[in-house]
Amino acid sequence: MPRTTSTDLWTTAANQTPAAAESLRVAVNDWIRANPSPLTGYFEVANLVEVNSSGTFTQDGGRWNTAGAFTIIGNTHTSTMIDNLSTTTGLVAGMPVNCAGCAPGTQISSINNSASSMVVSIATTSTLAGTALAINPPTYDGVHPSMAVTPTLAGAIVISRLQ
Repeated sequence: MPRTTSTDLWTTAANQTPAAAESLRVAVNDWIRANPSPLTGYFEVANLVEVNSSGTFTQDGGRWNTAGAFTIIGNTHTSTMIDNLSTTTGLVAGMPVNCAGCAPGTQISSINNSASSMVVSIATTSTLAGTALAINPPTYDGVHPSMAVTPTLAGAIVISRLQ
C-alpha cells in the first residue's frame, strides 16, 4: 500500500506526496506478483486503495484513494469540539476523522445542530490544534489504512485461500 505525506489530511490524491522509497515498494510488489514462490500466495489489496495523482485507480499509483473523504472547516470551540461548521450533512457518530492533534482512530462522538451553530464533538484524548476535520480519510498517517478503508481491504481476503 502507498506511503505518502499530505497537505490536506488525506482528503485529495493531488495533495499527497509519495514517500522517497516509493520505487522500492513498487519493485517489491512487482517481484511478489511475478514470483510468488516461495510464498503460497498473496492478496492483492493495493489495487483497492491506490490511485494516481488524478484520483484514478492505478496499480502502483502511489497515493491513497480519497473517494468519500472530505474536509469541513470550523472554529476550535474547546479542546475536543469544532463549531461554526459550514455543514454537518452526512456526518454520523462513530465516523473516522483526522485533524491536527487527533490520534489515529479518532471518531466523531456526537453532532449537535442548533440554530446558531453546528458542533461536532471528537472522541479524542488529544488536544485539537486546528479547525479542519478530515472526514472518512483513507489513512491517518499516510502509511496505515483507516477504518474508512478496512472493509474494502477485508473484501479482498478470500477465506478459502487461508487454509
